[in-house]
Amino acid sequence: MEKDIKKDKQKKIKRGVIIFCIVVALAVSFGFFYDIFIEGGNPLQIISVGEGGAAGGEGPANLAPTSDDVVASEDIPDLTDDLAGDVEDPANTPEETAQNLSDISDTTKNETVYYDTPFIPEGGDETVQLVNKVCGVSKNYKPANLQLTKYRATDRAEANQYMVDYAANAMDAMIEAAMAEGYTVLVTTAYRSYNFQSTLYNNYVAKDGQAAADKYSARPGTSEHQTGLAADLTSATVNYKLTKDFGSTQEGQWLDAHAHEYGFILRYTSAGEPITGYMYEPWHFRYVGVENATYIHEKGITLEEFIAERY
Repeated sequence: MEKDIKKDKQKKIKRGVIIFCIVVALAVSFGFFYDIFIEGGNPLQIISVGEGGAAGGEGPANLAPTSDDVVASEDIPDLTDDLAGDVEDPANTPEETAQNLSDISDTTKNETVYYDTPFIPEGGDETVQLVNKVCGVSKNYKPANLQLTKYRATDRAEANQYMVDYAANAMDAMIEAAMAEGYTVLVTTAYRSYNFQSTLYNNYVAKDGQAAADKYSARPGTSEHQTGLAADLTSATVNYKLTKDFGSTQEGQWLDAHAHEYGFILRYTSAGEPITGYMYEPWHFRYVGVENATYIHEKGITLEEFIAERY
């Protein structure tokens, strides 16, 4: 009897999610959600970090950021760390979290489980670690072996353009392959600290309201950027904005077609919105390894669906 009640409740939740997504889709078509972008002042330049160290030749290339909380004024105008709030870490098990995957797209629920390290399904490795609306990381989590990416927007905070070393190397290789075919893309932000994400999220909530912000910005502790495995990419063809129009550019289409060859997936697709709970973001790429990325790309599924299927 109890199981029947639970199943009935889950059906109602899923029904509500479907209705919610339809409403969101209509809202998008009428322009209620605006293209999300970070304004830049001057034209951006490519900065290449060679083996000798960071730009300008100072220090080793794998030097970690000196501060987790650097927020470029171009990214977050007129905001302070006072906007960041504390989040309690409930003691849920990975099994309990995995059972909640069906509720990921319900953006009205805030049942995120926070871990000291990202959630990894049993039998998986760190390339498939899951951070989303259900699985979060504590405010003190910071990945090891961060390395500065080579090709990045120079008007953004350098401290937020690091990735875990193997993901950074893959990102550099992917951008170089795109450049070889005449397409130039740059990293705007990659690793973000909990405090940076908190400031960013609260800024969007103040601008558009929480319901809208939850469709395109992660709540602090639930952003893939905090894993050091995700990065936002842009190009001159969209004036270096983070906008849905990027998906229609030659650069965006090249990435969509070839990112899996370098271990990256387009994390938030239009088709995956009911699962991820996020609107289409053609600029957000997540490293999962070449084999996993190829499978996800060919099947046209989300990381959540891949984990549910594989593990």
